[in-house]
Amino acid sequence: MSEDESARLINVSGRQRMLSQQITLLTREYVNAEGAAPQVQAEVALREALSEFRDAHRALTEGDKALALPPLKSPVIREIYTAEDSLNDLVKWFVDEVEGILDHPPDAPALRGRIDALSSFARTTLLNRLDDVVTDYEAQSHARLRTILRIDIIIFALTLLLLVLEGQFIFRPMARDVAKRTRQLQQARDQLDQQANHDELTGLPNRRYLRGVAGEELISNRPQAVLQIDLDGFKQVNDLYGHAAGDALLKEVGGRMKRALRESDFLARTGGDEFVVVLSQMECEDDHALVAQRLIDRIAEPVTVAGRTVQVGASVGVALAGDRELPFYELLGEADVALYEVKRGGKGTWEAYRAEGVRGDAGRSNRRESTAAPGYPLAAPAQTR
Repeated sequence: MSEDESARLINVSGRQRMLSQQITLLTREYVNAEGAAPQVQAEVALREALSEFRDAHRALTEGDKALALPPLKSPVIREIYTAEDSLNDLVKWFVDEVEGILDHPPDAPALRGRIDALSSFARTTLLNRLDDVVTDYEAQSHARLRTILRIDIIIFALTLLLLVLEGQFIFRPMARDVAKRTRQLQQARDQLDQQANHDELTGLPNRRYLRGVAGEELISNRPQAVLQIDLDGFKQVNDLYGHAAGDALLKEVGGRMKRALRESDFLARTGGDEFVVVLSQMECEDDHALVAQRLIDRIAEPVTVAGRTVQVGASVGVALAGDRELPFYELLGEADVALYEVKRGGKGTWEAYRAEGVRGDAGRSNRRESTAAPGYPLAAPAQTR
């Protein structure tokens, strides 16, 4: 499998993951809607999200020519999708449960318990299994690098053997060659570790590192808040000016975010234009709000790419641990839900998740709106609103 195929599969899988959280939130809105018009609106949005979720799953399992996605090739991923209690089974249960809820009147008392169970399932079991797929695709890329390194080691061993055989004639050159080759191998190992655990473009920790080394540390240290960040308007830059301009923009945004955070904060790039921030320390009750708004403001500042000044915005979903002893990945799922609420409500701002799954009070009413707009006429100097 090529690197491009792996990247596309990771993007579609990540989209499916976000859709699972959107569907959970829309299901709750469908039940809580008051009046015929809001109920119809919530039902239409829910059915559209469910249809897109099914299409993404079908593309991942059967392949999709339009998206240039191959059918399942990896035995490990095939096992995840098809074995007993597989991802296929989990997706089927999730879809059937949502369709079952849609078959009942939204005010049916029995639906509330089903929705609570659906939310818990989507934030934990389903999210973890979808992340397993992404992790395996990343592991395949890492394995290819390992193969290259093993070939390098074999070549080195053969070279060393030849030098030893001829050592009585060329001892000093051999010593220099051995020392040089040893340094090269050490550099290759260091580079391999860097590529496996960090984003090549921004240098930030990647999803693999977040789920591995950092994930274990974050679980044991009980993070105070998790922020999911998604760039608004990034696709327009890519579409108008190409991937090189998009890469330059991501690199600049990653640097701005890193400079805006404290030493104790953790920042990772987890997808195309997706980032995660973990706050291990909270200096005050509104610390998460200050950090979220600071990031939005920094990202909204104009950037020069491809000889033009452009501007993107940021949407931020926040999950607060509070007094709850929640696993790190459950906080990550709650931040995902809060991020979808921001995206659905207009972008360019932030929202905090509440335990009952509705919009938190840390959002729009207690702060100024970000100046970042969700889409821009990028051929001209950046504009704000």
